Amino acid sequence: MIKRTKALAIFIALTISSVLTFGNIVCASDKQLSPSEKAVQKIEKARDELEEKRKKLLEEYGPDSPRVKVIEEEIVALAQDYPARVKEAREQIAKSAYACGTAIDRLLEQGMSRTGQAVTALEAKKKELEELVEKYPPDVIASKTYSEAQRAFSRVTEGRPRGDETPAEEWSFSFAGQEPGNLRVIAIQGVSYRFRWAPPGSFMMGSPETEQGRDNDEIFRQVTLSQGFWILETEVMQSMWKSIMGNNPSSFKGADLPVECVSWSDSQGFVAALNDLGLAPAGARFALPTEAQWEYACRAGTTSPFSWGDSLNGDQANCNGEAPYGTDVKGKYLGKTAPFGSYAANPWGIFDMHGNLWEWCEDWMGPYPSGDATDPSGPARGAYRVIRGGCWNDAALRCRSAFRNDAGVDGRSDVVGFRIVLVPIAEEKPQGTEAPAEE
Repeated sequence: MIKRTKALAIFIALTISSVLTFGNIVCASDKQLSPSEKAVQKIEKARDELEEKRKKLLEEYGPDSPRVKVIEEEIVALAQDYPARVKEAREQIAKSAYACGTAIDRLLEQGMSRTGQAVTALEAKKKELEELVEKYPPDVIASKTYSEAQRAFSRVTEGRPRGDETPAEEWSFSFAGQEPGNLRVIAIQGVSYRFRWAPPGSFMMGSPETEQGRDNDEIFRQVTLSQGFWILETEVMQSMWKSIMGNNPSSFKGADLPVECVSWSDSQGFVAALNDLGLAPAGARFALPTEAQWEYACRAGTTSPFSWGDSLNGDQANCNGEAPYGTDVKGKYLGKTAPFGSYAANPWGIFDMHGNLWEWCEDWMGPYPSGDATDPSGPARGAYRVIRGGCWNDAALRCRSAFRNDAGVDGRSDVVGFRIVLVPIAEEKPQGTEAPAEE
């Protein structure tokens, strides 16, 4: 019996070892890369070194200088080889994931338990490889110019591999949408970002005095937004955050869940990283929405407390349904964030504007100025930033379109996340990260 146990243990060890080194993919604990991944990193490193040389040359020469152009041509040459190396890495990682699956089947046929250490180790490795493969898209854009090279190294894909991606260069010709809720999609680092169009227009911001449970700071006034903008139809998802920032701070882990436990400062870091990639349409930038933009998109042309009507008990948004609004019927309380698509979108195709997570806005918190306003952006200074929308842990009352809340710029919580917008660069009114005024 002892000999049989030792033999089985040796077999298991050899199986795992052979699988985790299949196709030059090694055990995760070794933190090594396959040759194909190393090839990708080698090109990226060479590109970074050339970009640094170019940056120094630009300090003394203009962008049209022959010396600068030579560096740019070298970068383009690297970018032309880059898609093939990325594709090879994807294929190698996919083969290793397949090998893990085959080994799991073999162990199960040998009588191993699916909950046993050997099988669970392989399943964890298989899942890790399946997530990793998404970072290496098979159709990275082919580069012919220096500007295209920037997009290649950001692993922007050719065409519409998921059926609806809109290449950023197409946005350049028509930044604006035609109708509210028009969809544009861009793939960044292999992840799809789906934006909905919010056209320029006017709406009544705040709440009327007849609205149940309203706060005094929900001053009812007409607000006009002179510029339209694109707003992410979901909160920023964990897959988006991880592909850009390299980590996942969320308490509730899941690829189809929004990122949380991120501060206002963290969200600005994400926005800055996106803008540094140079993937926004020409004349546009990524940003957090202003409070006015957020409520405008939340209402989506409606005037009721919620975009669907006057009541909520957890049936149409993720909140504490045991504390309903506009009805005596208590509903569900999930006690956590809900996956994207768990609830219907608003009339403009935007999800989870009510509940799920509070969302950071650009503005400092402050009282609304009296009277109607055009393109308001909040006070120039403050102690707290605006958060909007309510969350999974809140009474339905706090998930109303008009409800206002705030938090410190460095505060992190599993009830706060954010979404982003694309806005014209011309409308930028930087509030920066200036030190907040003392209360």
